[in-house]
Amino acid sequence: MPSESNRVFIIEAIDAYVRKDYQTALQQWLKAANAGVTTAKYWAGYMLYWGEGSPRNYTSSFFWLRSAAEDGHREAQLYTGRLLEAGEGTSPDLVEAASWYKKAAQQDLPAAQYELGRMFQMGLGVEKSLVTAHYWALKSAQNGDELAQLMTAENFFLGRGALQNYVEARKWASKAAEKGNT
Repeated sequence: MPSESNRVFIIEAIDAYVRKDYQTALQQWLKAANAGVTTAKYWAGYMLYWGEGSPRNYTSSFFWLRSAAEDGHREAQLYTGRLLEAGEGTSPDLVEAASWYKKAAQQDLPAAQYELGRMFQMGLGVEKSLVTAHYWALKSAQNGDELAQLMTAENFFLGRGALQNYVEARKWASKAAEKGNT
């Protein structure tokens, strides 16, 4: 549990962010992050990634996101995987990227489930497995991720990692289309 001074930093960071005073928000998140607050590490890394409150800084973003990811923060695990996959702020490492996606996916983060499915489908950092790719895409689709819904529709349509099933393909394509993804 954050100390009283860290709670103040967090409240000030949230208030500043809502006011769109990103520089102050980032300063407050960094104070709490330096004190070891996991959520603050995530938000500091997120803001540095998107250039909110300062110019984009992928190296600092990676530092804070990875620290929060190591603490078990699932969104930080997702972003850490993305930075490792893209080689932003760190050397590219597809094996480690897939590992972080898996940690977040196992915590039911739909975007991470989709990313992990994509990695298995393409054999990026993991041994290619269409069955495993379909498993993670379907799990993500069931959790509402529209990209995964489209991937799941394609998997069923093509019989890629799953038995070919046009009824299921249409169902998942319809769900994706309802969200504007076609």
